[in-house]
Amino acid sequence: SVQFLAARAAASHSKESSMTTATADDAIAGLEPAPLWRFFKDLTQIPRPSKHEERVLQYLKEFAASRQLAWQQDAVGNLVIRRPGSGGGQGAPPVVIQGHIDMVCEKAPAVPHDFLRDPLTLVRRGDWLSAQGTTLGADNGIGVAAALALLDCPPSAKLPPLECLFTIDEETGLTGAFEISPDLLTGRTMLNLDTEDWGEVFIGCAGGGDMRLVLQVALQRRPEQPAMRPFKLQLGGLLGGHSGLNIGEGRGNAVQLLGRALEALGRAAAGDGTAATAGAVAAAAGGVGDAGWRLVAAGGGDKRNAIARDAWAVVLVAEERVAAVTAAVQSLLEELRTEYGTLEKDLTLTLTPYDTNYDDNGEQQQQQRVNLAEVVAPADVARLLALLRGLPHGPLKYSHAVPGLVETSNNVASLQEQQPATPAEATAAEAANGTAGVRRYAIVTSTRSSLSAALEATRDVIQGLAGLAGCVELERGRAYPGWQPNLDSGVLQVTLDAYREVLGEGRGAKVGAIHAGLECGILGQRFPGMDMVSFGPTIKGAHSPEERVQLSTVRPFWELTLRILERLADVRQ
Repeated sequence: SVQFLAARAAASHSKESSMTTATADDAIAGLEPAPLWRFFKDLTQIPRPSKHEERVLQYLKEFAASRQLAWQQDAVGNLVIRRPGSGGGQGAPPVVIQGHIDMVCEKAPAVPHDFLRDPLTLVRRGDWLSAQGTTLGADNGIGVAAALALLDCPPSAKLPPLECLFTIDEETGLTGAFEISPDLLTGRTMLNLDTEDWGEVFIGCAGGGDMRLVLQVALQRRPEQPAMRPFKLQLGGLLGGHSGLNIGEGRGNAVQLLGRALEALGRAAAGDGTAATAGAVAAAAGGVGDAGWRLVAAGGGDKRNAIARDAWAVVLVAEERVAAVTAAVQSLLEELRTEYGTLEKDLTLTLTPYDTNYDDNGEQQQQQRVNLAEVVAPADVARLLALLRGLPHGPLKYSHAVPGLVETSNNVASLQEQQPATPAEATAAEAANGTAGVRRYAIVTSTRSSLSAALEATRDVIQGLAGLAGCVELERGRAYPGWQPNLDSGVLQVTLDAYREVLGEGRGAKVGAIHAGLECGILGQRFPGMDMVSFGPTIKGAHSPEERVQLSTVRPFWELTLRILERLADVRQ
């Protein structure tokens, strides 16, 4: 059975797996439609990070084989499962049902979850289903589960021929859509089940593109004077969320706020009211002033398509400036709570003595383990902070044509340390600068826009800032196209008619575009003439551990899907 296949896919897990599976069964008990929820539960028990979809692909193949359904897979890994028409729909043109099988893997800092091994722990609270301390994968697991439920419908169901397309690696580059084989689909009507607002139907989306900026910094020996103490600066508790859907809400970005916190810390450490960057440059040039602090290491953020929730830095602070620095951090926390408090209610900013063996929770340091004998050269700290704080973040322009729609945005997604490309490069840099070594920081940005020209203009600005900051590498990833709305779409009219029936009382669905990257734009280019709509149940907090699906919207979402397909089953070419 399908449940057995899911259990086998997670068989490498420990005893906790069986406990989690039982909890998962309890979490979906009594929910309708039962087949959809059963398949979704199975998906939550199979690890499926982006670029690691092998186990869920095997599950899908065995699902198809057990039902004698034909399947086809292309070279990149996309899979299509075909179901013949039934219940009078045998002569209709095929309809594509599309969703992606990978999920964003985000977890709360204290949660010891391994997304490559561990099943998710489902939590049901009132009208919402979530996962314990991690993303849920309802994006796009609910859409995939709906497709499986359609494929599993009885032979009497009135359905057109179905081509259920399961794409891979949507979340980290839309790889499956970009590299899909042109012979994988024959249908030219598509229902994309990857949007997250019940009561709406989407007919357009933003395009986007990522960039990776690499800044090389020089390392110096820890100064002997003045005496300095190590501290850990931690900023967290932010909402994070989807870098497209939530970018217009003004949520805090932990990476950029960390830069602001380090600037405030530096001003307090300098003790003379000067800017941290100015003091750092003076110290680096051998001037009379000393910054009174040093940056040891920093990092924050994770996924390119998520707003950074947490960031950290390890710093050295002159002993005589500890009290001033502590007060400055507390003052900034109060400022940030004034700015973000009504939205970012759990925002935290702490400065605690740094223990070389254990963090605040008593757990061993992992990515935050650092060498306190080396610090970043102050002049390079100035460049790093200027770049972090100067990069555009948030909504950059709202649409003049569609009120309230973010037209162009940028997300400063992450700051991560990386090693120099080669030992030879490191040695050369050290010799040239007379330093103890070098380090490279990679900053990832994700830009979105409904207009390709505005998208590239924003990326031009980022490239220019990278040049001013002296970045040694810049990767400008290929952009993916937006999906241009077609108000004359035939499947749009069918969807709106079906929506009115499901909503009842004369209510209709809202038609709009979404400031997020859907695969529709790429698939529309790959398969000319594809007529598409996108819809789904309500999902909140996507791309964050707060991700949750509203249970009361899933059943009408399923009914809507069936009603649309019943109408399309009557179409004849």
